Amino acid sequence: MNPAYLNLERFAECPDSYSPSEFFSDYITSFLPPVYYETAHKLESRHRIPFVRAWAWESENLTADCSLAEDPGECGEYFGGHARASMPGYSTHLSEAYRSAFIRTLAWFHSAGRMKDEEFVKYSMMACPIDLSLWEINTNSPPAWWPRFDAPTTETEQRGVSVGFSSWSPLRDLVSIRPDSLPGRNSRLLAVEGTCLWRGDQKPESTDIRFSLVAFAYRTLARLYRVSGSKSTYLA
Repeated sequence: MNPAYLNLERFAECPDSYSPSEFFSDYITSFLPPVYYETAHKLESRHRIPFVRAWAWESENLTADCSLAEDPGECGEYFGGHARASMPGYSTHLSEAYRSAFIRTLAWFHSAGRMKDEEFVKYSMMACPIDLSLWEINTNSPPAWWPRFDAPTTETEQRGVSVGFSSWSPLRDLVSIRPDSLPGRNSRLLAVEGTCLWRGDQKPESTDIRFSLVAFAYRTLARLYRVSGSKSTYLA
C-alpha cells in the first residue's frame, strides 16, 4: 500500500450495504466533469469492483474531515444554460473533495491489485494533468524590448485616473519590434503577453500592468490594477 495516501485503509470499512447519498448521485456530475462518473462506471464493469460506492464513501469521509456542507450552490450551472455561460474551470471545495476521493479510490483498488498500473496512472493523470513538454521550457530574463514603465504616482494609484495612449508608447512600439533573439532573420512578434516591467527599482507594491499583443490586427490591450490583499481594482 502506498504510504503517501493517509488513512487509505478505511476503504476496507465501507459496508456492502452502503449506498451513495442522494446528494452525491444528483450532483456529482455537476461538481465534476461527467467523465469522472463515466470512468467510474467503466472501471466497475471492466473489473467488477464497487468503484462508485467506494468513491461516494470516501467523498463522505473527506467532506466530514473538512467540515464541508453538501450545498449545491451554483454547481447546477457547470455546463451553463440558456441564461448563463458555461464555466469550464468551475471548482468548489466540494469539487476538490470529490476529485480527491476519486484519486484515493483509484489508489485503493490499485493497491488491492484490482487495477493495472497503466490504468492507475492514466486515470490519476486525468485528474492531475501534467504537461511534460513544459519541462523543456527554460526561464530567461526579459529581452531589452519588453515594455517598461515609470512607476505611477501615489495620487494615480489612489484616484485611478485614466492615462492617455501617448503614454503607452512601450506597448504601441511592440508592433514594429524586430526581436533581437533571432539575428539575421526578418522576424516579427506574432503574439506576446505578460506583465510589464518598471524602470529601475521603481516597482510599486500594489500596481500591476498586464498586456497582450495579437498578430494581424495588432490590437494592444493594457490594464492597470491596484492590488490590495486578495482584491484587484481596475484603474485604467
